[in-house]
Amino acid sequence: MRTIKFRGRTDYGRWVYGDLRQGSTGNMEISRRLEDKHYCYAVERDTVGQFTGLKDKSGTEIYEGDIIRYSKQNVAKVVWSTSMAKFMAIDNIRSFGGLNDGVGEIIGNIHDNPELMKGGEL
Repeated sequence: MRTIKFRGRTDYGRWVYGDLRQGSTGNMEISRRLEDKHYCYAVERDTVGQFTGLKDKSGTEIYEGDIIRYSKQNVAKVVWSTSMAKFMAIDNIRSFGGLNDGVGEIIGNIHDNPELMKGGEL
């Protein structure tokens, strides 16, 4: 069974993780339950990313929008490919193909660290 969850950044720069929903005013929200309480956080729409179901070599969950270092020279961002119907790792020039569990290391994400993608051009 696949785990489906999302993350998004609040206006205060804090990342929150949980279920994605559209708020009553049309804004995007991440909701989560902690113990017996339910919390909703408004998040910036363009920062929302889905959990890929995979982890990097350190065991950190990989989300859409993460930047992964495969080797000293190979850095790629995680994107959803509609045409291939899967998450993929791509750099500015080529695709590294599908993601694999336990490979690569997350070094940031495209929202907080765009400079990691060779000048920030995504």
